[in-house]
Amino acid sequence: MSIETITDKTHRTVGYIETMSDGKKKAWDKVFHTLGYYDPKQNLTQDKNFLTVANGDGLSSLILKKAATQLNGGTDCLG
Repeated sequence: MSIETITDKTHRTVGYIETMSDGKKKAWDKVFHTLGYYDPKQNLTQDKNFLTVANGDGLSSLILKKAATQLNGGTDCLG
């Protein structure tokens, strides 16, 4: 198991990605709220409710989108 810290362009921590021993990954925001999961066998990223949100590993996008939303007072600035 390993945990990668995700930072923004100003080097502030915005989230974390944990890689399990089976290759599956879990993403958290900066206060460890679960944002989503990645399963390499299915090559799918799912949100915290297990709804598919991307093909491939999109966990860093989930983290950065959450961070951008928090910076803009709850407004999703990424579309």
